[in-house]
Amino acid sequence: RGVLYCVIIPVVCIRFFFNPIGMQKRKTLENRDPLLQAVAARIRALREGKGIAQEVFAYEAGIDRSYYGGIERGKYSPTAINLAKIAVALGVEVGELFPTCEVLRDLLRIEQS
Repeated sequence: RGVLYCVIIPVVCIRFFFNPIGMQKRKTLENRDPLLQAVAARIRALREGKGIAQEVFAYEAGIDRSYYGGIERGKYSPTAINLAKIAVALGVEVGELFPTCEVLRDLLRIEQS
């Protein structure tokens, strides 16, 4: 029993202090990429234009409510599958979830600088 505690407690402490948010690091974009922000704003505008509450929309799209909220805030980068679910729930083509080509060009130019 003592050996078990000698192994588990240090491992838990190391895990907590050196990686407190664990797996979320892969999904969270700390710098809030301008392109991701533009896509998030477009998705939110389309949803609000339909007059659908965020929670109701997430349910209709089959996406976890809190994860969908993160997509609209530009916190999470949605997968192609989730983009397809969002587009279907909004009744639009997937390409309509993105800003215009001109806006995208400007955003990509900013990123390359």
